[in-house]
Amino acid sequence: MDITINPEAAQEFVQKALFDSLSQDARNELVGQALTALTLRPKKDRLYGSPEPRSPLEEAFDRAVVTIANTVVREYLEDEEIKKAIQKQILVALDKIIQDKGTWLYDQIGLAVGQQVAHVMGGND
Repeated sequence: MDITINPEAAQEFVQKALFDSLSQDARNELVGQALTALTLRPKKDRLYGSPEPRSPLEEAFDRAVVTIANTVVREYLEDEEIKKAIQKQILVALDKIIQDKGTWLYDQIGLAVGQQVAHVMGGND
């Protein structure tokens, strides 16, 4: 007979049992300390120009905002008309690059082909 224990459920059970065993004053102090830890910014590094440190709560908020922004943008970009408009702009940009840097582009292609030919022919590269 195999007995399996869900680690997350076991951890949650132990946490609840510990929390429930505390007096109301101890609970209030624990919650207060936890909130302080989440909102307190760490001391700033002494390096000149180093960014202002962020609290764990600020960092969590920033990560959540980025996650939401990624979801919104991904959903926006799934629209077929938007995809076509972006593809059109990319093609326009590529045409401009080729027109403006055409000689450079051809030189780079020629150089790459030449290096491959030399490599295949046994030349040193």
